[in-house]
Amino acid sequence: MSKSNLNIALFHFVVLAMLAGCTSFNHLTVLPSDKVDGPAASECGSCHIVQFGEWAGSVHGQAFVNPGFQAEIAAEGGDECLGCHVPLEVRGGDTMPRSFHRNEGVTCISCHLSQGTMHGPHASSALFQPHPVQEADRFYLTVDVCAVCHGETYDEYQAVQAGRDVATCQECHAAERRRTASQGSNIFSNALVAFEDDVDTRSHDISLDAMPHHPAAFRLAVLGLRVDENRATVEVEVNHRLPHNLPTGTFGAKSIRLEVCFLRDGLTVGTGGALVCDEQQALMPGNMKMVTVDVKGVLTGADTLEVRVERHASPESKRPEILLAATSLPLPTMRPR
Repeated sequence: MSKSNLNIALFHFVVLAMLAGCTSFNHLTVLPSDKVDGPAASECGSCHIVQFGEWAGSVHGQAFVNPGFQAEIAAEGGDECLGCHVPLEVRGGDTMPRSFHRNEGVTCISCHLSQGTMHGPHASSALFQPHPVQEADRFYLTVDVCAVCHGETYDEYQAVQAGRDVATCQECHAAERRRTASQGSNIFSNALVAFEDDVDTRSHDISLDAMPHHPAAFRLAVLGLRVDENRATVEVEVNHRLPHNLPTGTFGAKSIRLEVCFLRDGLTVGTGGALVCDEQQALMPGNMKMVTVDVKGVLTGADTLEVRVERHASPESKRPEILLAATSLPLPTMRPR
């Protein structure tokens, strides 16, 4: 059977399957007039399986249930923060908080639903649209989509961007992906997805973990090194090339630390760390700072020096440190005296 005939047969098969019992998805784009209930992310995830999985573990998906945020609103109230931690809609600049599914934080409809239509960054090749869709919306390709809630960082970005070509938020925080917009989970949905083309898009796992893949964001240079058997002093120049302050953001205590590690045959024999900057004394874009780190350990025979720049959140947030940049260099082997 030719490919064209196969597509025709598959098309008729899908139509028959739909007529046999597929239900409408229009309820995903309709909010009740009292706005006491609405679409859940899991409903979107029935078709957008991969995107749902990425979002579920992201900082957006955890924006409301995050322990640090919960502790803050319990102590201080924090109702003014809900517009960005449980937004109903951000596309129109409206950050009114939702009254439903608050545990989902910044959920699917927060960014994609506006005026009864789901909006997305690329054109669709789907056989049909199960709900109203606005295709190829460039709003999602610019920093504007982030600016609604990340205003402080956006202002910093705008000051740096003036007259320059700098990376967008998405280029650093949303990894590139190539895939279909929807994914199948059974014989009928797999048949529908078979008509879709792969598109170049971005991950919904909005993360800082992508930073090591952007080496131009930082420049680390070891400019001084004094080593003896049990201690060392390392001087490192940290050159900050991101288009916003380091650290940035309004909510929560955060700091940037320089961590140094001496290795011998791949095993750690000495460590040390020092503060680079924090939210009280941020490092401005384009600036550099010399940081001195004292290291203790049994350093005899150490053959490698590793240097890491890490972002540390407040302990109550229970977020792990995030690697922003790293470098390593070989050491002359120290012999026992």
